[in-house]
Amino acid sequence: MPDIAAPAAVHRHAPPQGLLRRHVFSLDHKVIGKQYLDLALVAVCTGMVLSWLMRLHLGFPTV
Repeated sequence: MPDIAAPAAVHRHAPPQGLLRRHVFSLDHKVIGKQYLDLALVAVCTGMVLSWLMRLHLGFPTV
């Protein structure tokens, strides 16, 4: 008769390898927080570049 209290075999998986699996499809809350930070920095830089382009267009409308 098998022992009922014996723990089941634990299968350990290796951590994800590669950039796509480790960062894009991560469920780790720390990695997701870094993704939000990166997205915020990209949005800020994009907004700054677009605002510079608008100001240049207002300053030099014929160019």
